[in-house]
Amino acid sequence: DIDAKKEELYKSIIHFKDVKIGDELDGIVKQITSFGCFVDCGFKPYGLLHISRMSINKIENPSDVVKVGDKVHVYVCDIDYENHKLALSLIKALDLGKTLDDIKVGDELDGVVKKITEYGAFVDCGIKTNGLIHISKMSEERIFSPYEVLLEGDKVHCYVIGVDYVNNKLSLSLIKE
Repeated sequence: DIDAKKEELYKSIIHFKDVKIGDELDGIVKQITSFGCFVDCGFKPYGLLHISRMSINKIENPSDVVKVGDKVHVYVCDIDYENHKLALSLIKALDLGKTLDDIKVGDELDGVVKKITEYGAFVDCGIKTNGLIHISKMSEERIFSPYEVLLEGDKVHCYVIGVDYVNNKLSLSLIKE
């Protein structure tokens, strides 16, 4: 029966309005840009897979990771239903879907070091705000450079020592206090 087949096919189609943060989707790379690529997951809009979410290691060019036509398994890390935007990741974040409001002092998070400065390291823990591990919270021993302990791309297990909900800041430590 053709109508039954149409109904079954329609039920199998994923709709943008039904997608949620943390969902896993399969898609096809449609376009590559300098800042990432666009992935067709079977509905409009295409999702943006930003270069920073293609690998835990720093990438210079998205085409080093994907090519147009590649099939990819992605994770939904942000959705803007109003503006029809979908942010995707090749990296499965353990805390995908959490926001700063879900975090409290004493929580433990896993993340990836995204940027190192002279005063500390910024860590992507899968929430919208990158957390800062101040140099004084990287080791019980005195260190003179964050590079003595961490490198960009390192996976870390850290402890939440401060949350500033007003200014959208997250303070982290490698030392359990």
